[in-house]
Amino acid sequence: MGHRAQAIATRLTDTSLQTSANYLLGLAAQARGEYRQGREILKQVAGTFHGDRRYVWLSGAGVASAGSRAWLVWCLAELGEFAEAMAHAEEALSLAREVDHAGSLVYAYRSLGFVSLRLGAILQAIPALERALELCRVAGISILFDVTAAHLGYAYTLSDRLQEGASLMEEALADPEASGTVHHPLLLAYLGEAHLLAGRLNEAVAVARRAADLAQRQKERGNEAWVLRLLGEIAAHAGPADPGLAEGRYTQALARASELGMRPLAAHCHLGLGKFYRGTGAHAKAQEHVTTAVKLYREMDMGFWLGKAEAELGPLDRNSP
Repeated sequence: MGHRAQAIATRLTDTSLQTSANYLLGLAAQARGEYRQGREILKQVAGTFHGDRRYVWLSGAGVASAGSRAWLVWCLAELGEFAEAMAHAEEALSLAREVDHAGSLVYAYRSLGFVSLRLGAILQAIPALERALELCRVAGISILFDVTAAHLGYAYTLSDRLQEGASLMEEALADPEASGTVHHPLLLAYLGEAHLLAGRLNEAVAVARRAADLAQRQKERGNEAWVLRLLGEIAAHAGPADPGLAEGRYTQALARASELGMRPLAAHCHLGLGKFYRGTGAHAKAQEHVTTAVKLYREMDMGFWLGKAEAELGPLDRNSP
């Protein structure tokens, strides 16, 4: 339908309609995990809003120059293009502040938090996401609440505030009628990881299965890759009953991440596989995957995760022949 709208707008030489159609096509690409395509479309959309056009309003996005950049930021962060993502997030915040529009500010603060979260700068992610969530609550912006609250909950989880994080994520997922279910597979994956870290394996399994089913039904292939990685983590923690399951899930997640250009997730999968192989005594394979994770984290300047991977690599280097 978006392509049909785009064709009609082109035939009518209606630039405003062309921009709206492209914006929606960019959102569709982002939701489906087609991050490279979404990046190109949304860059084009964001580039049309300059000068006085910075203050054009777009349905569902607040001020268009801020809203289009917010979704562009998501694509860039999943691709590991963090410097460009941060630049667009900061520009979105500057534009949102100029118009002082609550929805635009939520998008902008959430974008800043999202980039920082994917990068591993958790202490920088939390204040931005807290501000976005506060605006959602105060201004009653229910349609943006779920993704905002769940990302903050996940940031809390990664900073060892497990109960607080899980509670906020459960609140975020409680009312899909208010926000829809787009991106809920990813939010469920966050919640499943929180349960796993808290030692609630059965709850983690149940949530991960829900996430996998929803991702497949909604064709959210990028978010499904995060779910597959979670399933690998769960299988690896479950013990030696079925070691092939953990390896298979991690490998599936890595293949999907590589296909879609999701370099941060690919690095996480390599690290997960490295830990798994070390646990099974396959030290050569473990060293290969952890070394790859270190390389990727270093290339993307993901310091928080780089430290974890280097800590894993040290014992493997000492044990290598």
